Amino acid sequence: MNEPNLDRVSIAQIVLALILVGATAYLGWRLLPDPEPSADQVNRAVVNELRDHPSVMIVDQHSDFEVEEMTDDGLHPNAEGSQQMALVWADALARSGRRPTDGETVSIMPLGDSITAWAYRDRLAALLVLDGWNFDMVGSISGGATTDGGPGQDNIDLDHEGHTGWSTLNILEGHPDEPDAGRLDEWIDGADPDVVLLHIGTNDLFRTEDGAKPIANRVRQIVDDIVEDRPDRLVLVAEIIPFESGLIDIYIEE
Repeated sequence: MNEPNLDRVSIAQIVLALILVGATAYLGWRLLPDPEPSADQVNRAVVNELRDHPSVMIVDQHSDFEVEEMTDDGLHPNAEGSQQMALVWADALARSGRRPTDGETVSIMPLGDSITAWAYRDRLAALLVLDGWNFDMVGSISGGATTDGGPGQDNIDLDHEGHTGWSTLNILEGHPDEPDAGRLDEWIDGADPDVVLLHIGTNDLFRTEDGAKPIANRVRQIVDDIVEDRPDRLVLVAEIIPFESGLIDIYIEE
């Protein structure tokens, strides 16, 4: 006669034990430190932040970029990686509706960190010339992308705003170690670009402890500052290229 009661007690004990195990696991998970955000997480956050921005075109530089084949150091594009980035930028520009007509010139500002400084610009210029674009790359820094051996273009300025080691915050406010390099509002006022190619956020992952959302918020602020005085200015915002994940720990330790 007491067996059903014993069964009910046993079931209750099992349920209680399961609840306790679940609660313990949840609390343990909550107490774990947040994992370092990945390029994928930053890209998703940036897309969510900017998907409805009227001056933005999101450009997927991430999906078809193969780190092993397209970098030599796990981070910076080699010749193959630069060609891949150039092809993606060129395709986006072709779809942007910003091709100049009637002898006009479109000014294009490549903006970002060392990936902008060291890669893709020479190859992008070559592609745009082949496609019949009348363009001028603008910025406060002169010169082509030299480390990947990219093809030069005679009579084409490959000026840019690729600042090695800079984060989103440095772009917005300037770099304390490079006070003469300027900051975003100065570059935009000086060059007055029609189109900006923005690839930024990698150094935030390496140099800060921010999560993906704060990084995306600063990317949004960069875009807003770029178009503040010219809402017709187009910002092509890249989903940043992938990199070897172990590099984050190396850079943070440095």
